[in-house]
Amino acid sequence: MKLYLFLNLVLLFVSLFSFCSRSGNEEKRKEQIQLILYLQDNKIPTSSSQAACFNFVSIENTCIVIPDSQSTTCSDSELLRLKNGIQPSDKRTDSTLIAFFSCWKNCALLFNVTNSICNEAKYPTTKTYRDAQKSTANAASAAWGACMIKCNNGENEETGLLGTTYPTQPF
Repeated sequence: MKLYLFLNLVLLFVSLFSFCSRSGNEEKRKEQIQLILYLQDNKIPTSSSQAACFNFVSIENTCIVIPDSQSTTCSDSELLRLKNGIQPSDKRTDSTLIAFFSCWKNCALLFNVTNSICNEAKYPTTKTYRDAQKSTANAASAAWGACMIKCNNGENEETGLLGTTYPTQPF
């Protein structure tokens, strides 16, 4: 947890330094402002589940111009809702939930890496990003869908997911 906080502080200082320098273009400055606001608004994770959720959402947001507020995504009530969705009930542990977040993060990363828009204009909102993920129009969406099915059915090597099923996607 201390390493996580330290890395966030380093990232904030680097962002502030880069923001203050005159050498960047306008798009880069907008991204840096967004990152600074994101770090200011996001509460410090009080559990490893919140940290895992934060990491998952951070990867998703790299492709979104104006992401949804993070305060509800990693709230205690949201984490509890996700945990309660895991079947069977004896697998409703933090370690299983963290494994799902890790798996979902990897699926989002796979989508981002194989999707050229993430290196260009990006998606305007979280909704348009997630609609694109669920689309059947391109290879990036198909890869994301296959990855999510494996995560949500526990058909992968993430620690704690074997034998579990999460009945819906994480949003």
